[in-house]
Amino acid sequence: MRYGTETIEPLTISASRGKTLLLLSASLFFVLACAFLIHVSKDGDTAGLWWCIAFFGLGALVFAWQLVRPQILVLNGQGFSLGGGLVRSPKLVPWKDIEGFFVVHRRRRIGDMIGYNFAPGSRKARSCAASPKAWAPKPHYPRAGHCRPRRW
Repeated sequence: MRYGTETIEPLTISASRGKTLLLLSASLFFVLACAFLIHVSKDGDTAGLWWCIAFFGLGALVFAWQLVRPQILVLNGQGFSLGGGLVRSPKLVPWKDIEGFFVVHRRRRIGDMIGYNFAPGSRKARSCAASPKAWAPKPHYPRAGHCRPRRW
């Protein structure tokens, strides 16, 4: 593939199977712990435990699927695409539609994420969810501590 005068080979980055296996193990641990607590429960108040089994069981299914089909990021001369995991058909995001990248810092060693903004006038920026105006911070009011009146 050509970008400018230099040939760029596609770069594929795959999600860590080790981290996915760790998350799968944690989900299965919570499913088994809740099942054990339901088994030893003397009273019939186990609705919350059943909700925990449903939640972590669903998570275990997702993580098991991501072990089989890990998420991948493909970077090439035209743009990038995210595939694998739960993504059925990857869509190419052209470099011309991207205005810039930024790092999203997350707490407690979860890891940082990379975000991006669509360029004004790009096809994706026209939708409401990707619109810069939809995510722009609300304007500050003239007086500190002043609340906007509610409309009932």
